[in-house]
This record gives sequence, structure tokens and C-alpha cells, in this order.
Amino acid sequence: MTRAILDAAVSVVAQGGFGGFTMDAVAKQAGCGKPAVYRRWDSKEALLEDAVVEAADARVRTPDTGSLRTDLHALLHEFIDWLGTPNGRVMVALIAEAVRDNTWSAAVTRSQRRRREQTRVLVDRAIERGEVPEWADADLLMDHAAAPIWMQVLVWRGEVASDPDYVARLTDSALAAAGLSPISS
Repeated sequence: MTRAILDAAVSVVAQGGFGGFTMDAVAKQAGCGKPAVYRRWDSKEALLEDAVVEAADARVRTPDTGSLRTDLHALLHEFIDWLGTPNGRVMVALIAEAVRDNTWSAAVTRSQRRRREQTRVLVDRAIERGEVPEWADADLLMDHAAAPIWMQVLVWRGEVASDPDYVARLTDSALAAAGLSPISS
């Protein structure tokens, strides 16, 4: 039942936006009673936070190719592809809504914290391999990598091209901007 409720939460937002996102609507979509939803989550914000974060975690995996450049390339490619899914579009809407209504900020922060953790894993592995210096800043790397993606999606309101050439240029640009020379793969 938990899976059905999480899926229903994303579906309700995708179909009707945040104005129609209620625990009643989620329960109806999931085919359960409202008490079943409230037993698991005490608020719609907590429910949607779990739904979006879990969906991103299930889709965007932490790659381990043996190279920071190819790991980052794979991570960005997966992330861009995920943004085109219903769950990704809900995340974009959630970020926009969090700007308007601060009650959604925790969900956005939690999701973005997970992306930062993934980047730290990539950088830590690269440090262990001697590929980058110990001072390599994973947060700065992710800021440089994610900013163009979020700019396209949130400001220009377009879809991000997931073609390998764009992702390769974005990867190299982020590595260079973070002070980590692009590494040949």
C-alpha cells in the first residue's frame, strides 16, 4: 500500500498541480482510505517529500566507472533523463512551488542534499584513486554541473538535451569550473 500511496502522490501533483494535492485526493488515487495515508505521513508535505526523494533515488544511481569524468557524465545524463519523467517534472514543479510557499522547502532541500551526497561519493573515490587533489570540492562541482540544467528547466522552461555531446561539454565545464581539469576517459 505504501508504494501505491507514493505513486498516487506524484500522480495527483502531475495531474492537478499543488492546488489539487490533498490527502483525500491521494487516498482516492491510491485506492485506500485517508487513515491509511495518515498512518504513514502526518502531512501532505512529508508525503510528497518522500515520494519525490524516493523516486529520484530509485532512478538516479551513483555510478562507479573508475573515472570521475565518466562517473559525473553518467550521473548528469541519468539526472537529465529523470527530469523528463513524471517524477522529475513534479520535482521541477516542487522547486517552483517552494519559491512561492516555504512549506515545500524541506522536500527540495532533502532531494538536493541526496544529489550532493552522490557527488561527494564520486569525488571521494577520485581522491582515493589519486585522480584529483584532496582539496577537491564536491559541492562546488555539483553547483557547476547542476546550475545549467536548472537554468534551462526553471528559467528558460525548456527540456534539457540529454545528448551525449551536451552532457560531455557540461561535464568538462563543471570539472574545469571546480578547478578539476577535465580528465580523459
